[in-house]
Amino acid sequence: MNRRNPQACATDVLREFDLSQEEEAALRTLMAKREARQEAEIARGTERALSLVPRLLRPAVRRLLSS
Repeated sequence: MNRRNPQACATDVLREFDLSQEEEAALRTLMAKREARQEAEIARGTERALSLVPRLLRPAVRRLLSS
């Protein structure tokens, strides 16, 4: 299993095990929650980094971080 890539890991689990529809739905829900949590962590890190940048440079830094 590929533990570094949660999507690949979940796909491996779905392939290897005969999961019921309820178990598969639960796994997909957990995957979605984990992805949302990771996106929130990235957003917090971006805002934290921007707080260290002088105010006049923030728009340029935002564009760099979003590309």
